[in-house]
Amino acid sequence: MKNKAKKHINAISHNIFMLKMVMKYAPQIVYFGCVFSVLQSISWFIEHILGFQYILEAIEAGKSFSVVVLWIAIIWITTLIQHIADAVYNKVIFPKYNVILQSSLKELFCRKAWELDLACYDDTNYYNEFIWSIENVLNRAVQTSDMLRNLIGKVLSILLSGAFFLSYDKLGLVFIAVSFAGNYLLSLLLNKLRYPYLMEMKFKERKRNYFKRVFYLNDYSKELRLNPISGRLKEEFHKSNDDISSFIKKKTPVFVLVDFIRKYFFSTLLFNGLYIFYLVYNIIILQTMPFSSFLSLYRSSTNATDSLSSLAQIFTNLHDNSLYIERLRRFLETEPTVVSLPDSVPMPETIETIEFRNVCFSYDGKKEILHDISFSLNPGERHMSLVGHNGAGKTTLVKLMLRLYDATSGEILLNGVNIKRYDLEQYRRRLGVIFQNFQIFAIDLDENVKMDECVESDEPAIIDSLKRAGFTERLAKMKDGLKTPLSTEFRKDGVELSGGEKQKVAIARMFYRNSDVLILDEPSSALDPLSEYEFYNAVDEASEDKMLVTVSHRLASTKNADKILVLENGRIAESGTHKQLMELNGIYSRMFYLQAHRYSQILSQKND
Repeated sequence: MKNKAKKHINAISHNIFMLKMVMKYAPQIVYFGCVFSVLQSISWFIEHILGFQYILEAIEAGKSFSVVVLWIAIIWITTLIQHIADAVYNKVIFPKYNVILQSSLKELFCRKAWELDLACYDDTNYYNEFIWSIENVLNRAVQTSDMLRNLIGKVLSILLSGAFFLSYDKLGLVFIAVSFAGNYLLSLLLNKLRYPYLMEMKFKERKRNYFKRVFYLNDYSKELRLNPISGRLKEEFHKSNDDISSFIKKKTPVFVLVDFIRKYFFSTLLFNGLYIFYLVYNIIILQTMPFSSFLSLYRSSTNATDSLSSLAQIFTNLHDNSLYIERLRRFLETEPTVVSLPDSVPMPETIETIEFRNVCFSYDGKKEILHDISFSLNPGERHMSLVGHNGAGKTTLVKLMLRLYDATSGEILLNGVNIKRYDLEQYRRRLGVIFQNFQIFAIDLDENVKMDECVESDEPAIIDSLKRAGFTERLAKMKDGLKTPLSTEFRKDGVELSGGEKQKVAIARMFYRNSDVLILDEPSSALDPLSEYEFYNAVDEASEDKMLVTVSHRLASTKNADKILVLENGRIAESGTHKQLMELNGIYSRMFYLQAHRYSQILSQKND
């Protein structure tokens, strides 16, 4: 009993939460919607019940025709007002403020997404919930305001019909109460069955949509044309379709049965059968009711039944809606953990040392990715290189250095101070990074290099950064220069860059930012040998008075590093200079010799 009461309270709480959001961004939708609903209910009652009753009574009693004309005029005026309100709300107010509501809610959710820890994106379940929340927030907001509007309208209709029954036939209220109870309980059961059904259906549809979209997305177009895999993908698509069809056939019969009982027994049979029989019995057998009252009571009972049925559906929809809103709230109420402390200290003018002390890291307390990592990058050690096989933990170590994550245990120090003590935004601004999976945005070239909306573009500095990144030749071919959009998806005058050209733009970001510490995660993976050679020369020049951390599989680029860390299974397996590690004859030397042997084979084949 307590659990049921708690569920009801939670359902109301969640819907009130969503209603407050609508009131915050577009209160006009709620205010005008409720006024329109009230006018609609009053107009319908006057036109179809009250006015209808008095006109028939006037005719039966032989009253003056002026009485009939008066009620026709009242009906016409209320109907006119209701139609005007309908046009104003549905054609002017709702479309206008719905756009405001939509943009405000999407901005709210996108801002929240930006604040979230990177770990949330790595959590598949949370990421799916985040995407689902953004896609559904507007529907749930509109549905909540619609439910309030309908609730007010239906309650008013029931009160008006109830008052009419009290005046003409009190026993009719019993039929209405039975109809409401049956509709409410069965609607509640339907929603309880429907929610898990929809959740499972959503997963099945997501799988089907994946195998559908691979046939029209650009990302897959080349692979599909060059490899005979389309038949296998079509097979999976058809399997998904069959799975959905079987699931629907299995689950829907019970929905149909419950809905049939709800509509037939508690609406059609109760009112179109038993109540009509009761009214006719009063007219013909007992002769206690005039024909005008019979028609008005029947119309009023139909209105009351429909309103009660809708009211029952609204109450059950509150529970259904709350299940979705609960997920939205959970997303909005998630607090980031990687944040600035209230008593953060200012960043030092120069960065002299970076140190990892016994750092361990795991995702959500599961398998440890990094274990007991300890090293320091001191004055005079300008360049550190991280090497190791895929999955060794190199990129994770870089993310910890950038405070995209916080270490599970141990600490990371900058100039002897734990990096958590520094203001997060100021700290990150002092570190420039290029990730292997960098992104180019569908905005102008200069904005893709600047990557900061808060400062004015420095065109000479942007051009110089692009030049140092080896992008000068490509820039000269762009008729709009720095204002060239880097996508043809939205503008015909945009350009699509090659993989190497995109990487040069990403490299230019690092040069433009002029950070104290440069972090390069496989920065030259898409560059040709000449561009790679020019890039490393530019990096050496740009990082002359800075710290440089590189992650690379190409060990030829590590030879000049002041310190090399070899990671294996999340631990530092070896550490030293290139010469020291070659003399050690361990993991690094084997990797280096294997790569050198492979390159010599390629060169021999080319010479042959």
